[in-house]
Amino acid sequence: MARSIRLSLTLLAASALGAASAAVAPTPGFVHDATRVGARARLAPLRLPAPGEFNVLLVVLDDLGTDKLALYATDPGAPAPCTSPLVGGIPTPNLDALRASGVLFTRCYANPTCSPTRAAILTGRYGLRTGMGTAIITSDDPGYTLPTGEATVAELLRDVSAHPYRRGAFGKWHLADEEASDCHVIECGFERFVGHRGNNVSHYAWTKRSATASGAACGLTSSSPVPAVPGAAPSADSWDASVTRAEAVAWIAGLPAGERFFALVSFGPPHGPFETPPYATLSRRTRARLSALGYEAGDVARSSEPDDERLIYHATVEALDHEIGALLAGIPSVTLAETIVIIVGDNGTVGPMISDSALVGHGKRTLYELGTRVPLVVSGPITPAGGTCRELVGAVDLWRTIAELCGLRPPEIDAALGGAAVDSRSFLTGILRPEASLARAHAYFEAFPNGVPPPANASYRRGITDGAFRYMRLWSDAGVLSERLYHTAADPCESTDLLAPPHVLAPAESAALAALRAAMDAI
Repeated sequence: MARSIRLSLTLLAASALGAASAAVAPTPGFVHDATRVGARARLAPLRLPAPGEFNVLLVVLDDLGTDKLALYATDPGAPAPCTSPLVGGIPTPNLDALRASGVLFTRCYANPTCSPTRAAILTGRYGLRTGMGTAIITSDDPGYTLPTGEATVAELLRDVSAHPYRRGAFGKWHLADEEASDCHVIECGFERFVGHRGNNVSHYAWTKRSATASGAACGLTSSSPVPAVPGAAPSADSWDASVTRAEAVAWIAGLPAGERFFALVSFGPPHGPFETPPYATLSRRTRARLSALGYEAGDVARSSEPDDERLIYHATVEALDHEIGALLAGIPSVTLAETIVIIVGDNGTVGPMISDSALVGHGKRTLYELGTRVPLVVSGPITPAGGTCRELVGAVDLWRTIAELCGLRPPEIDAALGGAAVDSRSFLTGILRPEASLARAHAYFEAFPNGVPPPANASYRRGITDGAFRYMRLWSDAGVLSERLYHTAADPCESTDLLAPPHVLAPAESAALAALRAAMDAI
């Protein structure tokens, strides 16, 4: 299956690339790109997607950072890794196929936890504007829900596009309090939702929720236990990633011929709990390792064997890749040929799962590189095969980029906002021509208690990078401010705080500090 997907996607990309290269004269709908890649490229125009030309499938990975993917270990131009990915250790043939047929982004940044990143993707706005500053916790009272007044990308594709898109969301939502209605997904612009509100206590025993739009309003909602028979043995039929994939495939396959769609597919695993995934989703080698240790589907690691938990996490990454392959294989080939696939992470790897045990304090929930740099791969009929974009992009940029991939133009997008501040910048040029320079000079990330962003004396954490240096502002509960500066390019593990005594800033370090302070103040 992985081989056929790789071949199909590679052929699609090669065909699209050849068609784009054939055009050398100014053409309506094209943008000329004067980049550093040679005279021929300076003459070649970039063809923008026409309204309603392509479908968009956005797959969000949960708690899976770049340090776990071998595809981030093979590019010499990528940022120097702090901890080496497990090259050959976790088979991800379907992600590898998408990378081979598309564009790998090596410097994509997100927030350190999932809900703020998911909100930024949908709204194009930083958490300091939406109030979403940390992962929604079911025990929070009161909880927090993304305001429905935000202009989501789903609403843009419904209301602004010349060719309105069908819009479905599947899997983990995690943008609403437990007490919120399941209609929240519909109120955010989607017409169909099947999945779960937040993190499941078990990936095998959970509550499947669904909601369907009725005209402009929310219609039918329902919830049902999975599995249907309480206490049933764990199986692939109840594993939430498999259910999410199946529901997304069924919705896409059931759309009338010719209708365009935007599908948001958010898998729960490999986010905890770390339970052994279904054996059918694993390679023979991984099945043998788990079987030899006595693990069956649904089992959690024995507390007496801490290394087993990491093994199960790695197996779950492999199983997730299997589900991505099954998702693509389940989409009709004619439809897939007109679909742009985007894979993005919501935050870095959770600390205990980082391969280097000395760096567990630099993962998810922190502003360090390992906590905020996330995977991003784009593949489809317009992407050059095997492209690599090394420019800064943010997960927040997906909002505008997806809108443009669906044929919306910047004036249309801006007019729909009514003057609201938007932080999203399109990286469409990076998809079409990975070697091109992009507009983003800094990537920003933050964390704070949900609700109205706090003043600068209430556990507010802010970070920003220019790709070479990383600057942080950290406020304690007592209102004490501390600053940190790291030269990530020279110190990829960010082990030396340049603002800590006895270090004295060199001129280049002082200049970087001043520039990053100013950039953060301007947000």
